[in-house]
Amino acid sequence: MILNLNNIDGLTLVELLVSLLLTTIVITIVFFIYLTSSKAYLKWESESSFTDCARLVTRSLNNTITNGIKVIEAESSSLAVLERNLRSSKFETDNLGRLYKNRDAIIPAGFTVSDLEFKFVIKSDSSAVDIRNIDQLDTDGDFKINTDELSVIDGIQYSFILENKKQRGRFDGLVMMRNF
Repeated sequence: MILNLNNIDGLTLVELLVSLLLTTIVITIVFFIYLTSSKAYLKWESESSFTDCARLVTRSLNNTITNGIKVIEAESSSLAVLERNLRSSKFETDNLGRLYKNRDAIIPAGFTVSDLEFKFVIKSDSSAVDIRNIDQLDTDGDFKINTDELSVIDGIQYSFILENKKQRGRFDGLVMMRNF
């Protein structure tokens, strides 16, 4: 039997190289699309987690202060409020930047709170609102804030800086107490 080489169906070397080149181009495009979308997702997830943490802190402060009937302890960077349900809630930070509510950390690992500062809203008889630092609450000059001086507080202004490895943001709030 004699083979006729002119009638053999197959691929030439040029056709094989062209098909490999086209396949490589398609795979490269798909890989770069995947890589770009993965980076975008990771960035979005990081930003979302930062926003969620800030929202957690502000919501906790807002809910506690709004439900407060009186301030029972106040300093420039810590606050204790007696709530309507007669439970007290105390916010404070440690030297590592963790924020605590009643000794329970309220921010996830990897986040820190710094420059937590409370100022105090006082309403006067003329319906004017005055925002005071902690040292301005000491009206009798004894360098201690007593319960009578705390009883004039109608609201809290707060500010803090939240940060993680990639982001940093300053957050502020002003919340009035319901006092009932």
